[in-house]
Amino acid sequence: MFEPENRDAQERFVVMLPKSMRFEPQAAGIFRPMPDVSPDNVQGTAPVTRGQALAFRISGTGTLAELQGSLRQANETVNHGAGLARPPNSTNPPPKPPGSSQNHDLFIGLGLTIALASGTVFLYLKKRPAKRALQS
Repeated sequence: MFEPENRDAQERFVVMLPKSMRFEPQAAGIFRPMPDVSPDNVQGTAPVTRGQALAFRISGTGTLAELQGSLRQANETVNHGAGLARPPNSTNPPPKPPGSSQNHDLFIGLGLTIALASGTVFLYLKKRPAKRALQS
């Protein structure tokens, strides 16, 4: 059971869940289906007054259709676009294809190393005490 509280007067509240899940509002007439928003089950309220009960219960399992499409497209891009396979539940990013930004990474790292080394030498020479001529 979810019991959200609206913070502002005239606030609207929207719930989106997969069609495979069940949505049961505690009070009838507060939530209305919003079928043209998404392929998923979207329920929304009209502007509600402060303190109005918005309690509802959800049950079941599923994945939002919007997310399934995005995940499917991302997997197709990774698998077909780069020519690399990846396990379906892998949390590691796919390896970079050869010749991508790996060469740029090398030049950026080399440039930063040279800049840091140059700065260190400059500061060392600047702080070194000047040799004084020997007075006889």
